[in-house]
Amino acid sequence: MFEEEIHQTIISGNLFSSGETVAIGASGGKDSTVLAYIMKLLNEKYDYGLNLVLYLLTKALLVTEMIAWKQLKEIRNSIHFL
Repeated sequence: MFEEEIHQTIISGNLFSSGETVAIGASGGKDSTVLAYIMKLLNEKYDYGLNLVLYLLTKALLVTEMIAWKQLKEIRNSIHFL
């Protein structure tokens, strides 16, 4: 349901066109990790044809952020980002 709502927002707002490059800023926190994951998932599921670029941004990681940072790196390694 969550991913369908996001998909409908993308489609109804005509947010992207096939072939566009979309940069995702990622800090390793929950929000950016979920954003990277859901954009990758929807891009493949609905064939948006986007080139996703993941920019890893951080100043300093707190101990609690280390787990999310690790998960983000795993997502990055498991999907094809330019």
